[in-house]
Amino acid sequence: SQINRYLSDPKNEYKIIYADKYFREHVNEFPNLKNHIDRFKKILTSAFAPYGLHRPREERFFKGHTIFLLRKTMYPAFTYVEFPCYVTRAFLAIKPEKINLKYLTALLNSNLIYFWLKHKGKKQGEQLQIDKEPLMEIPLFKAEEKEQEKIAVTVDKLMVKTAEFNKTSQNTDKWHSLKNEIEKLDREIDEAIYKLYEFTAEETRIIENEYGRK
Repeated sequence: SQINRYLSDPKNEYKIIYADKYFREHVNEFPNLKNHIDRFKKILTSAFAPYGLHRPREERFFKGHTIFLLRKTMYPAFTYVEFPCYVTRAFLAIKPEKINLKYLTALLNSNLIYFWLKHKGKKQGEQLQIDKEPLMEIPLFKAEEKEQEKIAVTVDKLMVKTAEFNKTSQNTDKWHSLKNEIEKLDREIDEAIYKLYEFTAEETRIIENEYGRK
């Protein structure tokens, strides 16, 4: 509920004890945490119970600037996050180098990539199932740095407006105004992406008519 398309809420409701190999082997260095975990020994079932997570991932994927995506979703839901964020297996984490992450978030959330995922990606019923394999096959376009930054600025604006929108009472004049502004910024990103891929007006129309966001 805290991780949404483009924007995530840093005010987390839950915290995790990231019990990796070091923690397991030096648990006595953390007496307060050990005492807390000991209360739940009977119900902890991981392979490293009671003092270790089951198959812990590299912690670097949860820290710093990262793109998270919901694996099973009706529409692409890629989120740019710049705070520590420990997610479940319902999400994948992307931390590529040498590319603007906000630009990449915009590209992955675009109508074009949605169209590609619907036709070429993996699905579970009507939902997209964006696992590692279909993710790695997406034909990503790495624009020039200047163009990446330009789209990243639009993403910044969209995130600010979305945060404001989420705090606004529904069906008020301000709510409708913000909704229109967000949709306009979304369209600007889509148009910029079509231009990068050098799509013709007819090709763009096919995508918009079939899967364009209304």
